[in-house]
This record gives sequence, structure tokens and C-alpha cells, in this order.
Amino acid sequence: MLVTATGGMNLYVGHHARADGTFFTVPSDFAASEFDSPEEQRDTSRRVAEERTGRALSAGEVSSYWRGEALRAIAAGPARWLRLELRKLALFANAGEVWNDRAPQLEREFSWVMRLPLPGFGVVAPLAFVGMALCARRAPPPWRAASPWPRRALWPLYASVLVALATALAFFVLARYRFPVVPALLLFAAAALVDTADALRARHVRRVAARALALAALLVVAHLPIAPSHLHVAHFNLANRYRARGDLERAVAHYEAALRIAARHLASIDALARTLEELGRRDRAIAGFRYLRDVARERGAAAWEAHANERLRALGADAAGGVDRATEAASGAGDADRGGSGRGARGVSRE
Repeated sequence: MLVTATGGMNLYVGHHARADGTFFTVPSDFAASEFDSPEEQRDTSRRVAEERTGRALSAGEVSSYWRGEALRAIAAGPARWLRLELRKLALFANAGEVWNDRAPQLEREFSWVMRLPLPGFGVVAPLAFVGMALCARRAPPPWRAASPWPRRALWPLYASVLVALATALAFFVLARYRFPVVPALLLFAAAALVDTADALRARHVRRVAARALALAALLVVAHLPIAPSHLHVAHFNLANRYRARGDLERAVAHYEAALRIAARHLASIDALARTLEELGRRDRAIAGFRYLRDVARERGAAAWEAHANERLRALGADAAGGVDRATEAASGAGDADRGGSGRGARGVSRE
């Protein structure tokens, strides 16, 4: 059953010239502010495809257009594409959680289970890979000597992992896309632990040493700092939820957390200033809108600058004041651009 017509666009997101193996990097074909939510991605991809082809396109034709663009991008730089696929492979096994809807790092605030000191993906995956290798090498037991064990007994587990990996390589890596294979990985990880325990009891030093070295190498690779976090967008999203619920103090706290990570994220600056205005903290709101105006001017974001000037006029503030006084609104956000706009979930501005 077909449920989406955005496969071609997602393929392009995973393979365009600026792709990094995740869903965060916006293709150069689009303005960052036009590519925030699934709805914006759909509408923008259709508009650009129709502009380039000079005719109205159906949803399927839009998808076909971007699939062609993805294949052209691959053909134009096969060496770059191979490096990209290797990066996706590393990201798939990485301890970092590449999010695009909910950030596990912030979800711990709401779940006592997630706060438990349980092993994460960066531990389970290396153990599972060792277990997969051990199960593949194991001799068939006597009662199944006639069957190609473990291919017939364990093929659903191997297949689930390989399908998820193939999907990531074909498109991009997201934590929630690899989550369905965690049960299979847990079984393979348990197999590795059981085999190692048996080797210890039998005092097979070589077997234990070989498994320990393999696991250590995989743990090092799994914890390489290659997964982007974009946590400023996660804080921004969470702050928006708090603001929608009327919990303005918590919203302020998370907007400020976003700005401590990316001090020039325009949407966070604006949202913080508006929330402070709603709380009746006029001076800080004015400082925030002045900061927004100045950063927007530096970045050439005319719409944001006009919006900031409009809010300043509404607050009865003069045009004086610059970034130095305005940084109070960021509450320690810093003065360096450590990420700028980022890839977010629904309703997140990239400017």
C-alpha cells in the first residue's frame, strides 16, 4: 500500500551535494526557512520542481523529478557519494541519537525509565555486531544438521538489521528509523554475552581476548563524535510546547538553553523576546528584539529585521541600542555563532 509521494525528495535529501547522512542539512536548492516541516518540504519541493520543468506536476511526478536529481548528484560525484555512504554506515552504529521529531536527550526530563542507567545504543550495537558474527560462524547443532543454520533459524533477525541499514544507506540516518531493530540487536548482544561467559568458564583465554578486542574496537568506533545533535532546535521545539501550554517560565528556560548553544538562531531570539513580552518583562523583551534586529541585519534576513522593528515600535522603543545591550535577552547565550539555524521538527524556523 502506497502511503507517501515524497520518496524522491527524501532520496534527494539523503544524496544531494551538501548531504551529511542525516535529515538536517538543507539542499542548496531551497532556502533554509522553506524547509522546516513536512508540509513545507512537500510544498517547496513541488514549487521548485514545477518552476524548473515549466509545468504543473502531480505528486508522483514531483517525486520522480527529485529521484532523478538524487541520481544525478550521485553520478556527478561517485567518490563523494562513497564517503557519504561510509559516513551513514558509521552513523547507523553510532551512540549519538540523530533526531528529527523528538530528541531523546531532552525526553529524559519526562520519563523515569529513560533516566535509568541502562546501556544505550552505543553499547548494545557493538555487542550485537559481535554476536552476529559469532552466530554466523557457529556450527549447526546435531538436530538441525540438515538445515543451513543459522541462515534458516535466524534469518528474520539478520534481515531486520540489514533492511534497516539498507534504508539508512539509501536515504539518511535517524534514531527513530533504527529503533525497530533494537529488539534483534538485543538478542544478538545477549548471544555475545552468553558466548563470552561460556569462554570464561572454560578458561579459553584466546576466545575471550578475541571477543574483548573486537568489542573494544567497535565501542571506540560507536562513540566517535560524528553525530550532529542540533539540540538548540530541540530546546526551541520544547520551549514552543511549553509556551503553547501557557508555561512561560519553562519556555523561557528552554529558549535560553537554545541560545546558549546557538546564539544567533533567529527563531529562538524572537520567541524568547515575545515570551518575555508576554510575561511583562518589557526591558528584556526590547533588548531581545534589538538583538534580533541586529543579528538579522548581519545575516541579511530582511523579513526578520522588519519583524523586529515592528515589535520595537509596538513596544514604544526607539531605534537605538545594539547587540551589546541586547545580549541580556540571551541570558548567557554567548556571542559566537555556534550553529546558526538548524534542522527542526514541525514549525521550526531555520533562520
